[in-house]
Amino acid sequence: MKKPHLPKMEKIDLSQGANPSTFPKGRTLTTNSPSPIVLAFDDTGSMGDWVIRMYEKLIMFYGQICITNSLLPKPALSFCAFSDSACQTKDDHTKKNRIGDNYPFQVTNFAEGDRLDTNIESLWLPKGYGGGNHVEDYAMVAYFYLHFCKLQAAQNPFFFMTGDEGYYSELDQGLIKQHFGRVQEGASLDSLTVLRQLAKKFECFMLRKRYGETTSREERRIQNSWLEAWGPQKILMLKEPKQIVDTMLGAIALKMGEWNLDQYARIMEERKQSRERVKNVVKTLTPYAEYLQRP
Repeated sequence: MKKPHLPKMEKIDLSQGANPSTFPKGRTLTTNSPSPIVLAFDDTGSMGDWVIRMYEKLIMFYGQICITNSLLPKPALSFCAFSDSACQTKDDHTKKNRIGDNYPFQVTNFAEGDRLDTNIESLWLPKGYGGGNHVEDYAMVAYFYLHFCKLQAAQNPFFFMTGDEGYYSELDQGLIKQHFGRVQEGASLDSLTVLRQLAKKFECFMLRKRYGETTSREERRIQNSWLEAWGPQKILMLKEPKQIVDTMLGAIALKMGEWNLDQYARIMEERKQSRERVKNVVKTLTPYAEYLQRP
C-alpha cells in the first residue's frame, strides 16, 4: 500500500498578522473534492487558550484521515478563523452594541497535502477580541459557505464549527456587503434559517465549549439556540480542547458507517489515547451515535 502523503504543518506561526489573501470579500470557494471538509473556528477571547490548543491538534486531522484511507476519499479542507464583525446595531438577545474586530473573517481555499501548510500559516489568531455579549457571528460564517462556496462533486461534505456562544438573530446586509462583497439576491437573513439551510448542504456539527462563568440560564439559552438550528445529535459538547481531532474523526467514521462507537473507542485505545480522552470523546459522540442507530 502506498504511504499516504501527509502535510508537514510544522512550526507554524498563528499570530503574525492578518493576511489579505484570506479575506472573503469578493471570493467564491470552489472544490471538486468528493469529500470537502470545512473547519471553522471561533477565535474570540471567550475561547481562551482553547483556540491555540485546538489549532495544535488540527495539524493532526488531515494526517489521520489520510492514514485511515477508507474513511473518506480525496478529502479537501477549507479553514475559517472568525470573530465578531463591526456593527453598531442592537441585538434582540443582548440589547448591547456589537463591537467588531478588524479582521473578523479569514477563509482559506479548499486544499489538500502540503498546500494545507501554507493555508494554516496564512491564518492570524487575534488575542482577546469579541464583544463578550454571549453571541458571535456564527451565522455570518454559515452564510458565506452557503452562498459563496461551490461543491462541484461533493458526496460526503462535512462542516465543523467550534465555539461557546449563541448566534445573532438576524444578519446585517451592510456587514455582508462589507465583508463578503454582496448580498445574495432573495437569500434569507434570518440566522436560524441560514444555519438550517447550511445543514442541508453539509453534515454540520457544532463543537461547543461551555461558555466561561455564564449563568445556567444563559448557558441554557445558548445551548437551546444550537439545538434548534442543528438538533441535539449535532451539538457535540467538548470537555477539553485536545479531544477535537478524535471527536471530528469519530463523527466522520460514524456517519460513513466505518465503525460504531464501541469500535472507535477501541481504536483510540490502540492509538494510546488516555482513558480520560477516550471517555470524553465517547461521551461527546454518544448523542450522534444514538441518532444514527435510531430505527
